[in-house]
Amino acid sequence: MRLDVPTLIACNIATLWALTSVVAVVMWRRLPPGGALYLGALVLQGLAAELALLGGVHDAWPSDLASNLLLSVGFSLSYLGLAQMVDARPFWLAVIAPPLLVAAVCLSPLASASDTAGVCNLLGVLPHLATMSVLFQRLRQRPDRPTALLATTETGIALLLGACALATKLQPLSKEPVDPRWYSSDLLAAQVLLSLHVVAVLLMVQSRALDRAEELVARDALTGVASRSCLFSLVPVLLARAHATSRSCALLMVDLDWFKRVNDDYGHQVGDEVLVAVAHAMQRSLRPSDVIGRYGGEEFCVLLYGAVAVQAIEVAERIRASIRVIPRPAHAPLLNLTVSIGIAEADPRATVEFEELLRRADAAMYRVKLAGRDGVAIDGISAVAHARAESSQAVAAA
Repeated sequence: MRLDVPTLIACNIATLWALTSVVAVVMWRRLPPGGALYLGALVLQGLAAELALLGGVHDAWPSDLASNLLLSVGFSLSYLGLAQMVDARPFWLAVIAPPLLVAAVCLSPLASASDTAGVCNLLGVLPHLATMSVLFQRLRQRPDRPTALLATTETGIALLLGACALATKLQPLSKEPVDPRWYSSDLLAAQVLLSLHVVAVLLMVQSRALDRAEELVARDALTGVASRSCLFSLVPVLLARAHATSRSCALLMVDLDWFKRVNDDYGHQVGDEVLVAVAHAMQRSLRPSDVIGRYGGEEFCVLLYGAVAVQAIEVAERIRASIRVIPRPAHAPLLNLTVSIGIAEADPRATVEFEELLRRADAAMYRVKLAGRDGVAIDGISAVAHARAESSQAVAAA
């Protein structure tokens, strides 16, 4: 059975609305970042297809104008939505320029029908090229199948629009009428590519949701640092990697002093604020390669990858200094915040279990507690560097 062009456009409209409905149902419960823009883009493309059919049947110039404008805005919104989905900064020229230029070309009295169609198709390539750039950049950072499929469909759509622009430009140069099979194959290819495009977007949204769920499990809900379960899964891998490459590692056990008094005297809300502030202060004192996690309650665990004992002491003292200057909560302006830190170094020549390293760092931290808190101790190597002894050490050094 041979289908004419209006019938194929009607099929395209049905496909667009069906895909829009599927996206709306899947994303209804929780729209991802950019999901509303992508859904709006599909709606506009469906309306554009309906107006294109209306213009083809009644030869209505306003319908063609509105169709081209809606299609151009739909392409731009689709790009903007996908950029938000992959956490990329959009290239705003690719969002704003195509609709404005399409409007200028369609309203120009000097442009013929073939010129208008060719330019509109060519301008439609720009948002898709921008989307391809965003997707391929994400693939370089984190390859996954949904993004690869999405990048492939974007490439296909861009090539299809470019071919349509070339065909409409060359057609007036030929004296032969345009073969309707060209339009038929064009519309069928558009339906297939758009269907694959929507499937890839839904798969990517699902993949992102799973990634975010895993991230929530890996992060402590209060402080935002790594959770205890994440520490026990990540740190052993890093220790094994350090041993394989003969690199040292140092583990810090950081305990907030007198934290029970904070909760008892000021309440658990102030205690939560203190924990968040302490975690943020510690993060600012560390390198991107270091791992910090909440071990439990007011205890934090820090793995300094590639660090030796001397470097660990410097980091520990930097952490102590940063915590001392934390802005106090409004309800507790006189609150005194200090930490006790125990350090254990992993010998790169021997395999060290994470639990053993934890035990040694915890024992060193307990020595600080016994000596009066607010200090640093290294497991089995040096005595407690206590805050009360800092003045005498400075005099001895002088």
